[in-house]
Amino acid sequence: RIESDSQTHMFFVDAGNNRIGVNMDTPLETLHAKGSLYLTLNGSNANEGNALKFQTKTGGFDTNYGAAIHGLRVGDASSYLRFDTGGQSEKMRLDSSGRLLLGTTTEGHTNGDDLTIATSGGTGITLRSGTSDVGSIFFSDGTSGDAEYQGLVQYDHASSYMRFYAGGSEKVRITSHPNLMINTTTAAITSGIGIMMAHADGSRIKLCDSDLGVDSASGYEMIVSNNGTAYLWNRENTPLLFGTNNTERCQIDANGTLFSSSPDDTTPNIKWRSDDTNWFGSL
Repeated sequence: RIESDSQTHMFFVDAGNNRIGVNMDTPLETLHAKGSLYLTLNGSNANEGNALKFQTKTGGFDTNYGAAIHGLRVGDASSYLRFDTGGQSEKMRLDSSGRLLLGTTTEGHTNGDDLTIATSGGTGITLRSGTSDVGSIFFSDGTSGDAEYQGLVQYDHASSYMRFYAGGSEKVRITSHPNLMINTTTAAITSGIGIMMAHADGSRIKLCDSDLGVDSASGYEMIVSNNGTAYLWNRENTPLLFGTNNTERCQIDANGTLFSSSPDDTTPNIKWRSDDTNWFGSL
C-alpha cells in the first residue's frame, strides 16, 4: 500500500483478489476508487478529450472497443459527453447546453431542442405502463399545485381512454367506443358513437368558410343554449339547405322563405302527422 499525509490506504493493492483500491482498502472490483476521478488533457482543439472505453473480446485485445463514454472539448470552460455503443459509433450526445441528442448530432427546433431523436426510418417513443395504470406526458410551468399539470396527455389502461388537459383540468376525452367528449367525462349517447359537449353556458359547433369570415357574425352553428333551446343558425346571407338521398329537398333562403321540392306533381311537398303511423294532412 501507499500512504498519503491523511490516508493510510491512498493506493492499495489487494493481491489475493487482483484488485486495486484508491483511497480504499477493500476494493470490490479490479479498480475501486473512493472519491472523484478527474480526467484532463492539455489540448486546445475542438472535440479533443478523454474517454472510458469498454471492450469484451475473445482471442486478445486490439485498439477497437465496443462502447465508450467520451468527454470532449468545446472550449476552455465547456465540453460535451458522447456515448458510443455497437462499436465505435456515436449513439447519444449530451451537449454543452444540456440538450440530449439520440441518433444525431444536430438539435431540433429552438422550441423543441431539449431532446432530439433521429433515425433513418420511423421514429418514436414508447411509454409502457402497467395494465391498470396510466401513461402520461405533463406540461408544467411551476413546481407545485396545478402549475405542475397545466397541460396533460394521458392514456388510462384500466378504462381505455385518452384524455387531454388544458389550463389545469380535463377538456377532451376519447373513449375506446370511440366517443369524443368535450368538457365532460360522461358520454350519455343512446347508441353508436358520437361527439358530446357540455357546458353550463350551453354548447355549439361552428363551421365557417374562411373566405366569408370567421368572426362571431360568420358561419353556421348548431347550438344548445344555457336554457336547453336548440338552434340551427346560419349567420351568413345565404340559404340553409336540407337534403336526402344526395338530393336537395328543402331550403330556407336568406329572407326566411321556405322552399320544398317534390319529385312530381302528385307527390305532396309537405306531410304532417301526430303519431308514428298515421298521416293527417299534406300539401
